[in-house]
Amino acid sequence: MKTKLLRITAMMGVALFCAFSCRNDYTSLPEQVPAIDLNKIASVKNRSGEEQKTAYLLLNESEQGYIWKQQIVEFSQKKEINANQRAILTSLAGALTSDMFRVSTSEEVKKAFENKWVSQLLPLFTLTELTPIVAKLQSNPGATPSSARAASGCQCNGNSYFDCGTCGGGGGCAGSTSGCGFFFWYACNKSCGIQPQK
Repeated sequence: MKTKLLRITAMMGVALFCAFSCRNDYTSLPEQVPAIDLNKIASVKNRSGEEQKTAYLLLNESEQGYIWKQQIVEFSQKKEINANQRAILTSLAGALTSDMFRVSTSEEVKKAFENKWVSQLLPLFTLTELTPIVAKLQSNPGATPSSARAASGCQCNGNSYFDCGTCGGGGGCAGSTSGCGFFFWYACNKSCGIQPQK
């Protein structure tokens, strides 16, 4: 009788173990982070203008985040940047994750991030000083000049503090889902004169 009870207890233990540890529950696995291809990033940095923006938009979210972090760090190391400016730029680079560059990240989440950081950056920089850091990709010295013409009169989404002017390229005004404003998170909506909603 005692042996039978031990067998039943052991079988129940094995059954419970399998029930809780042998499940194929793939919904709890973390989302795969795309790899960073430094050759693609170099290709973007070696272009300028509309060609650079087009190449940038082909990067995955990890590469887009990397290129902006790299740009922020490069600016923070310039000799004309003071210690307070350097500290806030370092904090911004640390807070910027590839999640923010996912297509699935809502504009509301991105806008909240922008508002938080711009409110901390503006006491130390003007919008004009911030634009080349957070709203305009920098090219490597000697980058190939762009042969694509920006469409005239095609304004970017007014929801960002930073308006990158025109969007589209080559013969017409075309809308896009990104490529404008703070870290190029905003759409080009082909509208002119929209005031930023801060």
